[in-house]
Amino acid sequence: MLIRKVLIILFISCSFIWSCTDKPQIPESVKPESFPVVINSVDCCEDPIEKEYLSYSRYTLLYIGSPSDSINVNWRLSGEFGGPPPTEIDPIDPIDPEFKRKGRPLSKYSAYDLLRDGYYENIIPAGMLDLKIRIDTSQLINYMFGQYPVFITNNSLDTAIIASRNEIPAIMEAIDESGKWRAIEEPLIGCGTGVTHIILPPNEMVLSGAPIFKGEFKTAFRIRIGDNVSNIFFGSINPNQFESAYDKHGNYK
Repeated sequence: MLIRKVLIILFISCSFIWSCTDKPQIPESVKPESFPVVINSVDCCEDPIEKEYLSYSRYTLLYIGSPSDSINVNWRLSGEFGGPPPTEIDPIDPIDPEFKRKGRPLSKYSAYDLLRDGYYENIIPAGMLDLKIRIDTSQLINYMFGQYPVFITNNSLDTAIIASRNEIPAIMEAIDESGKWRAIEEPLIGCGTGVTHIILPPNEMVLSGAPIFKGEFKTAFRIRIGDNVSNIFFGSINPNQFESAYDKHGNYK
């Protein structure tokens, strides 16, 4: 009888522990990590953004290249990739391999060039590869509204399609009132005609910015790209940011 009671107590205890660990828990603290210094960052920015419902994500490329101890923010980075390679022939040297890159400093990160050169088969969407995503809440980037720096490194052996139209396919998630991770952003999908795909070689990184929200519900956040998630950071949102602004009939609520 005693053994039976012990077994029952153990079963109940294990069941309780399992049910508690089934939901993601908000940690009280996060281990400090070393980040690159973001040059052109600011000590204070505009007020955090207040959203009523689920919003579209906008993670714009601000830097691309090798990891560095300091990174310069480039708000005009998208214009340096360029569109499809020109078809004109160089009148001086018709076989000039660099002709297609003239006037486009970062064209080596453009998938158009690799497609023309026959290397496109080794390029894979970023969400299918191993990425390291890090959020630094000790620095701020100011561009229309305050943002936290987001550092994304390609840890895989393959080249990643990291962005289209200068937009990284990332979304922000937060822990809801029931303790589950849910998206508070959705990707903006548009026409694909003439889109420049930006590639990220192995061991190289990009910089972007994550919006800082505000609201009455305090919770934990992370950034997701495919199966890759960032470190956790903290803030607040409106509870309705987990919900779409449209009902099942497509009408605005």
